[in-house]
Amino acid sequence: MALTLHLVSQHAHSYLPENVASYLEPYFFRARKVLDGLSDNELSTWKNKVHVVHDWLTFQPPEHDEAITSSIYKAVMSEKQILAKYQPRGKEPKDYVLNPISLVFRGQITYLLCTVGDHENVLIFQLSRFSNVDVSENSITEASRKVDIKAFLDQGAFGQFNTDKKIKFVARINKTKGTHLRETPLSVDQVIIHDRDDSFLLTATMADSSHLLWWVLSLGDKIEVIEPLSLREKVIEQIASMVYVYGLHKKKN
Repeated sequence: MALTLHLVSQHAHSYLPENVASYLEPYFFRARKVLDGLSDNELSTWKNKVHVVHDWLTFQPPEHDEAITSSIYKAVMSEKQILAKYQPRGKEPKDYVLNPISLVFRGQITYLLCTVGDHENVLIFQLSRFSNVDVSENSITEASRKVDIKAFLDQGAFGQFNTDKKIKFVARINKTKGTHLRETPLSVDQVIIHDRDDSFLLTATMADSSHLLWWVLSLGDKIEVIEPLSLREKVIEQIASMVYVYGLHKKKN
């Protein structure tokens, strides 16, 4: 139990309301003390034997006001409206009356999903952009209670999906660079076919997403997208833009 509590504490302050995290802190402290004192128990060293390494570039979290964050967490938990001042990107600060529904953690950024008035359209606000938040005595609207956040996210709320339809992804991939795909397939129906001495053909049914485009671009010249044509054209456009940015088109001339 001490080990479990210690591992939970690593993420508790990010995902729990401040009052809940503070309430649990004595238990987390006690768990650490217990583990440090169990020199004859093999579980006591487990926390030093397990590490997490992310395979993407990590960013520093944006600065945010702890009091504002705590108020937003409280409003989400108690289903109360908030009176807020928010700074949209590239625009002047604006006052809102919001129905907070859910929180979304995406990398180092936390977002508030909410509605305005009796509308069911979900709006996305970045927590670090709030400059003032007051929790109202008024409850969120019935319309906001009916919003299916999971369905909203599954439909590509954060722009990761270009369409709600699956695509047939076909690419020629360098054997060395794509070795991991044999162990960690892109999809359950992935097929790898021998093509050339230094490459293979891969087919997979996947979501048409920005993540797929980013992954393809990260492989550079070690991959050639064959299908769908729309994705191939996007990659070509990106390459052409990079050639222009780096001035390579001038050298050719």
